[in-house]
Amino acid sequence: MNNINQLQIFYFFCFLLIKTVLSQTNPICLGKRYICSQIINIESTLCAQVIDDKNKQIELWPCPNGYSCNLSSFVNKFAYCQKDPDPSKTLPGESCTQSTDCQSKNCQSGYCVGNSAGQACAQHRDCDVGNYCLISTQGSNSGVCKEQVPFGQACISDYDCQNNCVCSKGSCTYYYSLDVGIAADNFRACASGYISKGACAQGLSSKSSSRPLPCSSDSDCLLVDSNGNDAGNTQCQCGFNPGSFSYCKLSEGDQEYQNVLQTFLFVLNTNFHCHTSLRYGPCKYIYNDEYIAYNKAIQLFQMAPQVTYNDFCIQKAFTWNYWQWASSLYNQFQILTFIIIYLFY
Repeated sequence: MNNINQLQIFYFFCFLLIKTVLSQTNPICLGKRYICSQIINIESTLCAQVIDDKNKQIELWPCPNGYSCNLSSFVNKFAYCQKDPDPSKTLPGESCTQSTDCQSKNCQSGYCVGNSAGQACAQHRDCDVGNYCLISTQGSNSGVCKEQVPFGQACISDYDCQNNCVCSKGSCTYYYSLDVGIAADNFRACASGYISKGACAQGLSSKSSSRPLPCSSDSDCLLVDSNGNDAGNTQCQCGFNPGSFSYCKLSEGDQEYQNVLQTFLFVLNTNFHCHTSLRYGPCKYIYNDEYIAYNKAIQLFQMAPQVTYNDFCIQKAFTWNYWQWASSLYNQFQILTFIIIYLFY
């Protein structure tokens, strides 16, 4: 029996290997391979260099902190680091030391203060906590700060509503509260986090239990409904890795998406007193570990094909917006690995 189980495992890994090799043939990805340079880069602003005649092999150097690699700006087979945008000014309700720290340019008693209800605004950021900016319908950029709208009242956008609600079908609706079959036009209003044909629906799941699944075309990325019946496919997306491997995009029925919904519920428990623009964080009322867990879950669901088999340079150059959240989990994994090696060797 043990021999049979071992043989099954062997065949399973052979199957995955074959799928992975075939994934190199995805024509959309053009066979591009991204590898860390083994040579110390003297030119500190250089981050990528095409090293073959077919423009497929791309050698990488990590950018310094505060910079990222701009692959869209290749000049003569070279690309360079660009400075990341400066962080936004602090929003109303958040801590400050001086007025220049604040979007509103108004720091009082250590907190940024925005405009009150009835005062002029051009965007939500101008208004104080508990308010939103209602822009004139006449096409002007001028508006007025209004109190956020409670459940069941009319709205135009999510940020009009109090932080425990989103705007669906023109009305403020509690986050992830509507059952399957109820009309909605905002996926965050549905308990499943998914809409189909104008109503909340159960999300489709990846047919394969291996996620993300290596692929060569969209037809490899099969989806099933809640009854296990075939229900179309998702996209075969290009990865950033040394082997030019492609992987299937995850779907709303997969566990990774359920993790997004679950981690947001912890954010939702503490975000009520945040500025409307900070309802997803960062906000002083939201616990930092819950904010990090939520962002890890979102980025993994959205970027799974791109972050699989990243090496250090790729993490720094292209997928840093995932790895900045995953790094703490990665460090914990490395520590656990070292402990296991120490115990057994």
